[in-house]
Amino acid sequence: MPEKKFKAKICQCCGQAENYMLGMDKGSAEIVLSILSRISEKEINEIHPSRELEMTGDKKWQITNLSKPRFHGLIAFVKDKPGYYCLTRKAGLFLKGEPIPKYAIVSKVTGHNDGYYGDETVTLRDLMTSGVTWSGYEEKMIDRLYSKQTNSLFDDIR
Repeated sequence: MPEKKFKAKICQCCGQAENYMLGMDKGSAEIVLSILSRISEKEINEIHPSRELEMTGDKKWQITNLSKPRFHGLIAFVKDKPGYYCLTRKAGLFLKGEPIPKYAIVSKVTGHNDGYYGDETVTLRDLMTSGVTWSGYEEKMIDRLYSKQTNSLFDDIR
């Protein structure tokens, strides 16, 4: 938990909290890894999770938690393709081991990220208890996501 306690912005009209803090966790990292695995097989950075991810057994919860990695900036909607997501450059950095802010501030009013809370960061290694190994396609996709160059892989990101 962060050193200072998060204090939500309160609506002056009704007294409800207008935002909340959302921590990055292992489940969110597993969602990003599942998306990476599938887009690595396709070699196209877009996926329709309910159609293309295996949603059985212990992975069936992933479809209901896509907002968590989205609020952390790791996945984004694909422009003009309802239901499709892509991994972001930030996801590429995260998958390469770069730290990201551990706590996102989410607006209940807009449904978007309103920034980050505190200075605490987290890496993929911090979240995953066992080592992660990559196949050739996945490593290639991470390199493409990590690239600072603009290419067709990112043209459809909103």
